[in-house]
Amino acid sequence: MNLTDIYSIMTILIGILFWIGIIGGIIGGLIWIWKNKNWSKSKKTAIIIALVAGLLIVYAGIFLIITLGSN
Repeated sequence: MNLTDIYSIMTILIGILFWIGIIGGIIGGLIWIWKNKNWSKSKKTAIIIALVAGLLIVYAGIFLIITLGSN
């Protein structure tokens, strides 16, 4: 097993943890909004969560394109 294989495995594991974090954050935010009684703040929070999730998905896509394109 050479260094390139180790980097590939690490990249895959980091990517999996990254997506688990994104999905967990979105689900946690939606649960918090669902349980919250102040809907005006909840709508603002939902918009912020959606924007952050969108930015992270774009970042992950660019990361994957660069990572897979370098092989």
